[in-house]
Amino acid sequence: MAVATKKALNITSSDRLWTPAAAGANNLSVHQALAELIANSIDWALLSQSECNSLFEDAKAKKPGSEAFLKNLTDKYGTNLATITSTDNPTSIIRLCVHQDSYEIVDNGVGMMENELQDALILRGANNLNRPNLRPRKGKFGMGMKSGMLNLGWKITIWTRPVLIPGIELKVEIDCRLIDSGALKLEHIPFTETKCGIDTDSPLHKWNEDHGTAIQIMDLVNPPGGPTYISENLGLNFSPDILSKIPEIQDAVLFHGLILKIQ
Repeated sequence: MAVATKKALNITSSDRLWTPAAAGANNLSVHQALAELIANSIDWALLSQSECNSLFEDAKAKKPGSEAFLKNLTDKYGTNLATITSTDNPTSIIRLCVHQDSYEIVDNGVGMMENELQDALILRGANNLNRPNLRPRKGKFGMGMKSGMLNLGWKITIWTRPVLIPGIELKVEIDCRLIDSGALKLEHIPFTETKCGIDTDSPLHKWNEDHGTAIQIMDLVNPPGGPTYISENLGLNFSPDILSKIPEIQDAVLFHGLILKIQ
């Protein structure tokens, strides 16, 4: 019987900053917070073949900054970037599930290794030395994921399967009310590492994704907006024709592989 390996992350900052009452209190609306999480998934989606080709062409043409940008990627992901390049169309799928008591965002991007997960949760922005950008970022200042999560709810669970380490899944659960009370310290956030498929509650298992990240947010700050509210306002962030693709709001492909599901 496989056993989960239990470890801990150090995401130290001032403890109570890591709560909806502090870092989350920047008045993002529900759709703005969801848009931050979707943008983060877009940032870390697999490259399309044309994106990959452009990176090499720009470096060959010596466009400013392109050679260093490409070197950072090839040092991490291999000389031809095949590990992070997809020939599928769309290259990635981002699923947004809105329930009465929770939000869930699931992608099939590059996922995160342990050091990348820790870095992603620290309230000081992203560290490009640990995780070089795949493309110009849509998220803001490396705070998009944290800001989005903390504006939505108090209980956060993240599952991630890194493309560079096939077959493993990391899971971290953070109850911000325990942080707020002082019962949970940011220098010791427990997480588990298991083989993929062991945690059958994982949305990545549910959607049969070999790599990517899933974020579940519960104990919500505010009740979810209705289907029309969310779809209309996400449309303002991402695509002017989203509304034309939404039927009576069950499963609807919105744009470039984004699927909205409201239950």
